[in-house]
Amino acid sequence: MKKFIIALAMGAMALLPLPAQAATPTNAPDAAAFAAQETLANQWIETMIVQQKPEEAYKLLSPTAQKQIAQDKVVKAGKDIQAKWGKMQALGFVAWERFTQADRISYVMKFEKAPAVHCMLIFDKQGGLENFVLGEMQQNKDAKNQKTQSDKK
Repeated sequence: MKKFIIALAMGAMALLPLPAQAATPTNAPDAAAFAAQETLANQWIETMIVQQKPEEAYKLLSPTAQKQIAQDKVVKAGKDIQAKWGKMQALGFVAWERFTQADRISYVMKFEKAPAVHCMLIFDKQGGLENFVLGEMQQNKDAKNQKTQSDKK
């Protein structure tokens, strides 16, 4: 299962040279919203994760988000990312999703200490960055246990 997850992450990262904009028709009514959100997402990832400047990344959050999320929590999250996973080595675009009240952009990232990390950025309908979530994609432990048991037989 671990190989499957790594293969899935590597497959997503293989799309790196293809900009996400190339997958969106330019005449679609949502193309402008996607382009603006993707630009902001790239700025946030560059600032928060690559340059490791969470104080500057906090400024990229919408005014509404800044009222709801304390800056020290974002700074702590930035330090935790660096300590837990190290430097980001690769980034792969996964999806852009539109919902009634918000939009979401998803990425898969590879770090020094984590082969697959899922990153979701949440945007309001005005295009402001509202929140972010990063989580390491874990191996399915049941599949690992089954393989270990079958190897013992």
